[in-house]
Amino acid sequence: MIEATDFLKSSFSRGRSLGQYASGALPQRFISDTAKRYLYELDASRQRRLRLDRYEFLVYRSLRNGVEAGDIFCRDSVRFRSIKDDLLDEALWRDHKDKLIADAGLDMLQQPIEAHLAEMEEQLETLLTEVNRHIATGENTHFKLAQ
Repeated sequence: MIEATDFLKSSFSRGRSLGQYASGALPQRFISDTAKRYLYELDASRQRRLRLDRYEFLVYRSLRNGVEAGDIFCRDSVRFRSIKDDLLDEALWRDHKDKLIADAGLDMLQQPIEAHLAEMEEQLETLLTEVNRHIATGENTHFKLAQ
């Protein structure tokens, strides 16, 4: 797919149309078997000929689908960048982890996971107790207790 995109890009930047190339020169490995029946036609001499307008459309459609699926990334885009572009380098993280966590104000990452989970469980239990109390006393009018 990227090979076909690069081919179109370089071809058009040189001011050449696809019709100026032999069909064998165009990258075609990305074309699925199901799409081939729509891209080729038989010419007057019964030879298979690639329909260039459909080929170009398939390249654009495949590129769009790949970008939207996250299989193809664009470093100059905010929406379609790779997650790796937003992550820190592994060596930087390993060597400066404590300082980075402190600078970001994420002290909970310094705490052992068991302690953090125990805190969260305690908060959840408190909230569940409060919600049940509101239901039982009738403060929460959206619930009616069946007797």
